[in-house]
Amino acid sequence: MSANTPGVEDLVLAISTVHRSPPYVHHTLASLFTADPAVHRLEPVRVLVNGCDAGYLRDYGHHARLRIESLDSREEERMAGWSIHRRACHNYYRCLSVPLSEGQGLVVCEDDVVFRDLFVQRLRETVGEMHAHGLEKYALALFATYDFEEEPSFYRGTLYCSYGWPFYGTQCMYFPAMVAREIADFVREHGVETPEAPYDILLSRLYGDRMYACCRALAQHIGEVSTGLGGAGRSPHFDRPFRPLLRSDWGRKS
Repeated sequence: MSANTPGVEDLVLAISTVHRSPPYVHHTLASLFTADPAVHRLEPVRVLVNGCDAGYLRDYGHHARLRIESLDSREEERMAGWSIHRRACHNYYRCLSVPLSEGQGLVVCEDDVVFRDLFVQRLRETVGEMHAHGLEKYALALFATYDFEEEPSFYRGTLYCSYGWPFYGTQCMYFPAMVAREIADFVREHGVETPEAPYDILLSRLYGDRMYACCRALAQHIGEVSTGLGGAGRSPHFDRPFRPLLRSDWGRKS
């Protein structure tokens, strides 16, 4: 394994969830643990509940591979009257703030996604290529509604590309540790303490010029009932075979 390629132990996963109907989070968890055996070698997946009611996750309480973290009653009382977007920023900040060691990377996903087969392996390969190309401070979208292959100028590598169109959709993101800390501070300041904008806008504001995407999505959005934060659509390339793409492959969509 290259020194620039993260091993599975160097990935940390956090899921931002809220009690809603239907509870897509059950599909998300089932998909995560069946997509790749390597998930079982990760640190316990952090499931951060946007509220103090975690009853909808009670059947997972015994699960050693999950760490469910809800708000306590004092936090909930302090946040009474907050807007949906401010609460969402607070929970995204919590996800970004999970403890990370230097060299680790953080996957933050929302609670209405499913994952590509061999998700961890494919992410390792993609991040490894980015690091081999000298990238260190970046944000990587593992899901996107855009078909980037329609624009050859976005090509950057066989597994990743520039996010050349306006950023849209935080359903599943990857951040190196130092980037996660930087974005966490920014979201806390501009989304929680002073609620200026939703966290996707804040992420775009801070890292829009260092945003990349997987050529073939590693996660798919399955939510059809909105939480009030807005929709996101589906990725057009999630179902395409995962393979390295040459510049000459772009536009073939196979």
